[in-house]
Amino acid sequence: MKSSLTHIKENEVLRFRRSILSAGSDLFERYPWRLTANKYHAIVAELMLQRTRVQQVLPIYEEFVSKCPDAQSFIEMNRMGFNPFNSLGLSWRIGSLINLSEYISEHGIPRSKDELMKIKGIGDYVASAYTSFHLNQRVVLIDSNIVRLISRYFSVPIKGELRRNKVFKDFVNVILPKRNYKAFNYGILDLSMKICSPIPKCNICHLNRNCLYQKKS
Repeated sequence: MKSSLTHIKENEVLRFRRSILSAGSDLFERYPWRLTANKYHAIVAELMLQRTRVQQVLPIYEEFVSKCPDAQSFIEMNRMGFNPFNSLGLSWRIGSLINLSEYISEHGIPRSKDELMKIKGIGDYVASAYTSFHLNQRVVLIDSNIVRLISRYFSVPIKGELRRNKVFKDFVNVILPKRNYKAFNYGILDLSMKICSPIPKCNICHLNRNCLYQKKS
């Protein structure tokens, strides 16, 4: 892995960063969880969105918001059998939501990624997304879509679970801007979902002029 990243020059990283920021401004969607001031709803949304399609989450999130304005109200609704994950076919995730809600009801909203990850069932991606987008802290965001985009653009071979590979995560940390990190994370998330999909739309991609995958196609 290390040798596959040493060929990447600083100017290539800067060019990639600028392209992602440009893509982000064009592709940004005003989803309700991106605009909410309710941080409890924001964390719940990230939990719902993990490995789940946005269009599936939208109606479930809106129902949840209408029924549960805060963590305590969800706990009470859950005692009566309410499980928002049933409609997503992910009923087993309810344990994570219960743990999260009980923690917040007792301690308040987590103020860092480390604090959030102490809650049973909250993993690295959910904690990173919430911390980046709703606490506005500089945090590396990596999911399978982002791995695919970066590996294609820089011609990094995918071997094993790159999301958890320290060298790869360190490289993404180098790419992540010091200032516009939130906009960058939105940009790379949206581009990897909408354009650099398993069957990529290279002809309309913001990165296609310098993408090594495109050049080899």
